[in-house]
Formats: sequence, structure tokens, C-alpha cells
Amino acid sequence: MLGADNGMVYEIPDGPADPEAAIPSFDFATMGQNGGVPLVIDNGPRTCRAGWASEKDPRLEFSNLVSRYRNRKLSANMMLLVGDSVYTDPLAKPSIRSGFDNDVVTNFDVMESVLDYVFTMLGCVEEQVNQPIVMTEAVCTPYASRKHMSELMFECYNVPSVTYGIDSAWSYYKNTGSFSTDGLVVGSGNSTSHIMPIYDARMHTE
Repeated sequence: MLGADNGMVYEIPDGPADPEAAIPSFDFATMGQNGGVPLVIDNGPRTCRAGWASEKDPRLEFSNLVSRYRNRKLSANMMLLVGDSVYTDPLAKPSIRSGFDNDVVTNFDVMESVLDYVFTMLGCVEEQVNQPIVMTEAVCTPYASRKHMSELMFECYNVPSVTYGIDSAWSYYKNTGSFSTDGLVVGSGNSTSHIMPIYDARMHTE
């Protein structure tokens, strides 16, 4: 690029590289042995992470977005992209949708596509998910949102159990070893932040 003032030439750096395609896992059945290792889903409004409770790092990490669109050059049917792949096709960008509204899940059609992607990429090829699910949720999640999420988990995927929790509270427990120590939890998210005291062995959100 040529500078207008001094005639100098500036280099314009390349933009970010296209996201690499995620590779499916194939040890889902192994994880299901011995009672089943819980499957952890950090369901954030910006980023979704998923993996096994027995492992330190998540298997998946992707933008929590979905795009349903039509590209007649490639297929006459509707196409579906999940995660960072929504940015790979210019035709998909106008149709990008999030399942969240201010950290709370409100669009469960989008959420179902995200969960389909998670279970598929973790190697679940059965009609049901036999592993217990541990999932994060927003502070003071409305009853209706949790009810719809539970219906989706139990009726669509036939999971044996679902445990919901606040990620910052779990982080506090991980770092202190218990809730018996009084403290203050600060959770700073994509669109909201929360400050929650912990005393009397529990978190107080009133």
C-alpha cells in the first residue's frame, strides 16, 4: 500500500487463516465403559467447549454459531454449518444464528444443531448418548430455558442424567477444594458479568 503523505510503501498483513476442519474422535465407546465417563459441555454464548471429564483439555472448542443456508452451486438442499465453519462460505454469513440471548439459551433449534455437532465429533454414532452430561449455564438461568434444555437432552438424545452448573463456581471449587472457604467469585462473560459471594458453604445469587 502506497502512503499518500510520504510516498512510503506499507505492507498489509494477511488476514486470519481459514479455520481447520475438526477431526472426529473414535473412542466414544471406550469412554462409555466402566459406568461411563461424564461428557462435559462448556456451553458459552461465544465459545462452546466439549470433552471428557477424565481429560485435562477439551476435545472440541468452536464458535457457538450455526448457519442454515442454500448454495445452489453446491447443492439443491439446505446446507448446515456449525462452529467456525460458518465463516468459510460468504453465502452462509447472512444466516449465522446464535442460540443465546444475553447468555441464556433461547433458540433450541440452533442448540440442537450444536449438540448434534458435539456428539458427532466426539464419536457418538448410536441413536442415544449413554454418557452422563455435565453442562454449564448462565447465573440465574430461567426455569423455562433449563426445562427446554432438559427436554432436549432426555427426549432427543436419551442421556442418563444432566448436571447443570455455573462455570465460575466450579472454577472456585476446583481452586479452593471446597465451598467452606468464604470468597467472592467474579465471572466475566461475553455479554454479561457477575459478582457472587460464597459463604455458609454455598454461592448466594439473591
